[in-house]
Amino acid sequence: DKVRKVVSRVREESGAAILYTSHNMRDVEEICDRVVFLHRGKVLFTGTPAEIVRHFEEDSLENVFIRVARSGDVEFTGETRKAGDE
Repeated sequence: DKVRKVVSRVREESGAAILYTSHNMRDVEEICDRVVFLHRGKVLFTGTPAEIVRHFEEDSLENVFIRVARSGDVEFTGETRKAGDE
């Protein structure tokens, strides 16, 4: 909670871009404007947390993460995909 608050404060005060890596999707949803999902060093998809949640028809980014991690739901096609693109 303390780290999340500090990162949010620094971002708001400085306007700087911050690269925040985490498997904690609750933190990512709260802190990040943009999200990039990676698998074995390859970009699977990008978008805002809301775009990704909507694309996968889930109710949270954490549920998207769990779905992809457990099922291999997303296959890397060789192209970066933006959430919402068909």
